[in-house]
Amino acid sequence: MATILIIDDHVLNREFMLTLLGYSGHHLLEAGDGVQGLTMVQGHRPDLVIADILMPNMDGFEFVARMQANPATRNTPIIFYTATFREREAQVMARACGVRWVLAKPSEPELILRTVAEALASTASEQPPSLAMRERDRDATGAEGRLKEYMADLKSDTQLLTQAAPFATDSNRSGDPNGNAGADAEAIEPEAQLTLRLSKSLENLQKVSLRLTALIELGIELSAESEPQKLLEIGCRGAQYICQAKFSAIGIFDAGGDTLHHLASRGWTPAQVREFFPQPFSQTLYRTMQQSAQPLRLILPQAADGGRHPDFQSFLGVLIASASATYGWLYLATRLEGDEFTEVDEKVAATLAAQLAVSYEKLALHQAMEKNHVRLKREMAENAKAQQALQASTARLTGILSSIDNIVWSWSSGTMLYVSPIAEKICARPVDDFYRDGELWWNIVLAEDRLRVSEWRDELSRGGAKLCKYRITLPEGNIRWLEVKASVIAGSPPRIDGVAIDITERKDSEARIEYLANHDALTGLANRTLLGDRIMQAMHQMTRSKHLLALLFLDLDRFKEINDSFGHLVGDGLLKQVAERLCRLVREGDSVARQGGDEFVILLVDLQEAGDLVHIAAKIVQAFREPFVVEGHQLFISASIGAASYPQDGADIPTLFRNADTAMYRAKDEGGNAVQFYSSDMSVLAIARTELENALHRAIDNEQFEVYYQPKVDGSSYQIIGAEALLRWNRPGMGVVTPGSFIPLSEETGMIVPIGAWVLRDACRQARQWQDAGLPPICLSVNLSARQFRQANLSRTVADILSDTGLDSVCLELELTESMMMHDTELFIDKLHELKMMGIHLAIDDFGTGYSSLSYLKRFPVDTLKIDQSFVRDIVTDPHDAAITRSIISLAHSLQMHVVAEGVETLEQLDYLKLHSCDQIQGYFFSQPVSASQFAAMLKNGKCPPPASAPQSGLTLH
Repeated sequence: MATILIIDDHVLNREFMLTLLGYSGHHLLEAGDGVQGLTMVQGHRPDLVIADILMPNMDGFEFVARMQANPATRNTPIIFYTATFREREAQVMARACGVRWVLAKPSEPELILRTVAEALASTASEQPPSLAMRERDRDATGAEGRLKEYMADLKSDTQLLTQAAPFATDSNRSGDPNGNAGADAEAIEPEAQLTLRLSKSLENLQKVSLRLTALIELGIELSAESEPQKLLEIGCRGAQYICQAKFSAIGIFDAGGDTLHHLASRGWTPAQVREFFPQPFSQTLYRTMQQSAQPLRLILPQAADGGRHPDFQSFLGVLIASASATYGWLYLATRLEGDEFTEVDEKVAATLAAQLAVSYEKLALHQAMEKNHVRLKREMAENAKAQQALQASTARLTGILSSIDNIVWSWSSGTMLYVSPIAEKICARPVDDFYRDGELWWNIVLAEDRLRVSEWRDELSRGGAKLCKYRITLPEGNIRWLEVKASVIAGSPPRIDGVAIDITERKDSEARIEYLANHDALTGLANRTLLGDRIMQAMHQMTRSKHLLALLFLDLDRFKEINDSFGHLVGDGLLKQVAERLCRLVREGDSVARQGGDEFVILLVDLQEAGDLVHIAAKIVQAFREPFVVEGHQLFISASIGAASYPQDGADIPTLFRNADTAMYRAKDEGGNAVQFYSSDMSVLAIARTELENALHRAIDNEQFEVYYQPKVDGSSYQIIGAEALLRWNRPGMGVVTPGSFIPLSEETGMIVPIGAWVLRDACRQARQWQDAGLPPICLSVNLSARQFRQANLSRTVADILSDTGLDSVCLELELTESMMMHDTELFIDKLHELKMMGIHLAIDDFGTGYSSLSYLKRFPVDTLKIDQSFVRDIVTDPHDAAITRSIISLAHSLQMHVVAEGVETLEQLDYLKLHSCDQIQGYFFSQPVSASQFAAMLKNGKCPPPASAPQSGLTLH
C-alpha cells in the first residue's frame, strides 16, 4: 500500500478522507496547512499528496511550487481537493502549476478512490521497469483492481447489512425452527442495527462534512469578494451545488425595496428571468417570506395531465437579512435528488443567506466607507488645496501688505485685530505694541487733532467710508501726517477697518511748495507775490493810521562782474549774505524781498515822517561799506537804491513798484552806491531806457548794426598789420549810437550773445571780401563778451562762422578781458586751447586792470597782450603808468607774446612806446574807427603814417 499525505485546514475534511482511504489499507498522514505539509513531505516522502487550495499560512499553489522546486519531491503526484463552486478556477490553476487531478468538494467516494488509484498508478508507471514489475507481482490487479474490489466489497457489505435487518426482524417474530431462533435473533439484531447505524452515520457524516466544508470555503470566498455582482454570482453557484438544486437565484433590492439593484441566477433561461424577476419586483413568494420572516419550502402542484409543474417541482426560499436590515432573497428550485428540499437544505440555505447578508453588509459598508473615504480624500484634497490656496493667498496678501507703504489695520472694542508690518516703520513703534495696547492706535494721535479724530469716528458709525487727515507723535517727539480712510463693519461687536497713508512728505512738499510760492528759493526772502500781499495789508493799515509806507528798490553795483569772474557759486553766496545783512538792518514789521537777480525790495511800514525813510536808506548804504567774505574771497560791493513812498509816489502797488524801480536806475546811472528818491522827472528817463531796450531788440532784424574797423599799426614801420572790429548802431532818428550807451543794456538783457555772434560773422565775411579783392591779408580782432565765452558750443559756433565765410582761422584774433579769464580758470584754459588748436589768435584785452596771476598767465595759450588805454593816456606824465606800461611790455616779451598799446593819441605817447619796443600801436593818433569801405582804402595804401601836425605834450618820460 502507498503512503498518502492529506493536507486540509478543516478537520472534518481530513477525517472524511482518512476514513474513506483507510478502507484501502494505505498509510495515511495529515497536516493542517501547507507549512506543516512541507515538513511531513520532507520527513516521510509520501507517494501521493491530497491538498486543499485555500489554506492559512501557505495555500495549495505555493505548496505545489515548493514541492516542484525540490528535486526529491518534484515528481510526487498531487491531487487538489477544493470546493465544488471553485472547481473551474481550480482546474485552470492546476494546469498552470502542473497538477493533473482536481477533486471537488463534495465528490462521490467512487470518484475519489478512482482518482487516488489513477494518481498512484501514474507514480508506478514513472518508476523503473523492474520496480513497477515487483509492484504488479505483489498486487496483480493494480490500483484499479483494488478499487473495483473495494467497491464490490462495499456493495456486498451494504447488501448484507440490508438483508440482515429484515432477517433479524423476522427471526424475532417467528423464532428459530430448531428452537434456537429466539436466542440467535437476540444475538444478531443488535449487530445488524449497529451496522446499519454505522453505515447511515458514515453516509450522513460524509454529506454533512462535505456541506460544511463547502459552506466554509464559500464563506471564505464570499468574504474575499469586493464587487457586489460577483458576490451574488459566487453565492448563487455555491447554493446551487451545496443544496443540489437545478435552479438558483439571488436578488438584492435597492434602498427603496421595490427594484432589484443586483440579480444573479443559474439554470434560468432569459425568459424565465424576465418572468419571475420583473422590475419593479412584486413577487408573492418574497412577500410571504417577508411577512413571516421565515424560510419558505414548497412542493409545487402537479399539472392537469398528472405531471409536475412545467418549470419547477420544488422551491426553497430564504431572506438575505442581517439583524438590522433585509437586503434580498435566495431562491432554489427543483432539487436534483428527491421531490423536495429537506430541512437540512433549508438550514444550509439559511446559513448561506446569512453569510451573504454579512458579506453584502460588509461589502456595502466597505463601499460606503470607500465612497466616504474617496469623498473624504477628495474633501481633504480640496481642503488641502483650499488651505494651500489660502496660505498662498495669505502669503501673497502678506507680501503685498508688507511691500506697500500703507498701513492696513483692523480694530474692534479696544483690541487691535490686525496691523500691517509697515506700521513699525511709519509709527516708529513695534507692531506688537499695537496688539498689546489696543488703544495705542488712537493714543498716538497729536493732542491738537484728537477732537477732530473723535468726531470722525462718530461719523464712521453712521455708515460709509470716511477720510480723515491727522497727525501722530513718534516716540522721539517727531510728527507724522496720516491720511486714514476707514469704514465700520457691522457685527457684534462692530469693527473698524482702515488704510493709513503716510502723507508727511506730501504735507512737507505742500508746505514747501506753498513756501516757494511766496519765498525766494535761494535767499528764503519773500518773493514779489508775498511782498504784494504784505504791501496790500500795509496800505490798509497805513490808511487807518495815517502813517507812511515806503518801498526801497536795491540793485547791487558790479554784481555781474563778480558773478562772471568768480562764478555763480560765489555770486549766489554773495546774494544770500546780502539778504541776511538787509534783514538785520530793517525793523521788526518791515519786509525784505528778492525781486530777482541782484535786485532786492524793502518794505518799510509805519514810518512817522519822511526823515525816517532817509535815515534807514542811509544806514543801508553805510552797511555795504563792509566787505563780504564768500568762499574765501573778500568782496566789496555797493548798491544803488531807489525809494518811493505811499501814497505820494503811487496810490497802487504797480505804480509804487515802477517809480521805486525808476529811482533805482537813476541812482545806477549816476554811478551807483547812492540813494535816489523818486521824482516825476525820473519817469522820463525810465521811459527812454525802456524805448532803448525795445529798439535794441529790433536792431538786428532791421539791419541797423554796422561794424567799424580801427587799424593796428606796426610800431616801427607804420605798416597796417591788423584791425579791431567795433560795433556801431545806426539808430533811426538818432544817428550813430556808440557802444557805451547800449552795450551795458545788452549785457543786462542777454542780447549781447546774438549781437556778438552777428559782429563776429560780419567781420569775418568782410575780411574775406577784402582778401578776395586782392587786398593784403591782415589779422582781424573781434571782442568776445563774458556771456559769449560761457556758451558751451562757443568753439563750434566760431568754427561754423569761419567755414561759412571762408576766412582762414589764422586771420582771426579773439579778444577777451582779463577779468573774464580769471573766473573758473581751468574751464577757461580748456576753451582757450580748443580755440588755439583751430589756429585762432588769442589776445587779452585791457590787461593790467584785472587780477591776473602770473602762474595762470603763463598757462594761457595767448598770443597778444593789449595795454589798457588808462595806462597809455598818462604814460608821459605819470611815472606809475609809465612803469606799469614798461613792465607789461617786458612781461609779454618774456612770455613770447606781442604787445598792443590802445588809445594812443599823441606823438609823445607813440615815441615812448617805440622807445620801449611796443610791437603794435592802436589809437586815434593814426585813425579812429572807420567804415569797411574807408578801411579798405587805407589797407590798399598799406601804411598808416603819423599825421604831419601830430599833437605833442611837450613832456616825455623815459
